[in-house]
Amino acid sequence: MIYFAAVLPFQFRALSPTIGIIGILLGWLISFRPKQALLCFKKNVPLWFVSGLYLLGALSYFYTEDKDTWGRLMVLKMPTLLLPLALGTSAKFGQKHYKHWLLTFAFSTALSCLVLFSIGLYRQALDPSQNYLYHQNFVAYHLIAVHYFTMYCSFAFIILLYYYLKARPKAFGKKVIFFLSLSALAAAIYVGAARMQIVTFLLISIIFITWYFGNKKSWKKLLIYQMIALGGIVGLALIIPGSQKRIIETYREWMVYEGKSDDYQTNHRVFIWRDAMKVIEQNPLQGVGLGSADNELNEYLKLETAKFWRGNRPYTLGETNYNYHNTYLQHWAALGILGLTFLVMAFLWPFIKMGKYSFLGYAMLFILGTSFITESMLERQAGTLFFAYFFAMLIANANNSFRPSALSDYKKPA
Repeated sequence: MIYFAAVLPFQFRALSPTIGIIGILLGWLISFRPKQALLCFKKNVPLWFVSGLYLLGALSYFYTEDKDTWGRLMVLKMPTLLLPLALGTSAKFGQKHYKHWLLTFAFSTALSCLVLFSIGLYRQALDPSQNYLYHQNFVAYHLIAVHYFTMYCSFAFIILLYYYLKARPKAFGKKVIFFLSLSALAAAIYVGAARMQIVTFLLISIIFITWYFGNKKSWKKLLIYQMIALGGIVGLALIIPGSQKRIIETYREWMVYEGKSDDYQTNHRVFIWRDAMKVIEQNPLQGVGLGSADNELNEYLKLETAKFWRGNRPYTLGETNYNYHNTYLQHWAALGILGLTFLVMAFLWPFIKMGKYSFLGYAMLFILGTSFITESMLERQAGTLFFAYFFAMLIANANNSFRPSALSDYKKPA
């Protein structure tokens, strides 16, 4: 678990998170107890939904037209079943374990930010004509796109803030480490300039402040810090060149969408989401199957005549293969209304059982759930691994009523 948390924000090929998955699964198999696992599974409703989602994907083999892509996606999504299943049918870990794993991920993500800033500055010095501290150029890792990395940063930021306020370290050195880490994470979110992640960062910060001061019933401080967070995060987004540029782009795209300007191009997603609904209308109940969903979408995109600008030449959407840029539409198109329902319920059920999970569990679900709106997060390794690891830890395992003591001392829960 520690290894996985440490390498997730880097995902170097030489230090693959897959090694961590293998280690977790081996530990699960060694300590596996069928009766305990069955009892855990019966009581673990969120685990039903993620298992059902993967099963639906497997069954789509019988009606998908692209079985090669189906096979690739089933392998890619395998951690979303195996990790929640392993941790969700194991004895519940203690808060100390969660803390170690979460802080390892958070500090590792902060370190990864510093590495990326160093790489960006070095590349900038070699080639001043390019901006290597902006958006996609900033995240130099091959396996993590900027939208995924900045999502990691948002969650890591909340983890560090949560444990800092909980422990209130007195040592000056620890305070400096926390401050530098939080600063690096926030800076990476702005430099990455993924618009939905800046919005998500703002919303989760407001939610954290509301939760923290609401529990203390410090209503005056709650209001003051909410205003500070709102003003600070929005103000920085308007000042920092990268995020400022993205805000301007958003405004221009909206003006084109509303038909009030022809001077710029609108966002790809306007066309992708519209054509996504055409795919869904073909078979809203069953879906077109894993593997076929993107193919069906791109057939519609080939008919779009809108032109976009890439560097020094125009292009149309039919020249590139796209996914749905929305996890909910992606699952509805591929696995039908039942697939969409399983996905949504896996996220909603913990909120229905409010108070049963930790704040960080709810924060993770919120960050992922909002990120799903503009990206097909579970169609890429960076998204499936993040979801699998933290859903398994904070939702599937935290749902268990077994004591975190030795498994040999196992007792059936009341």
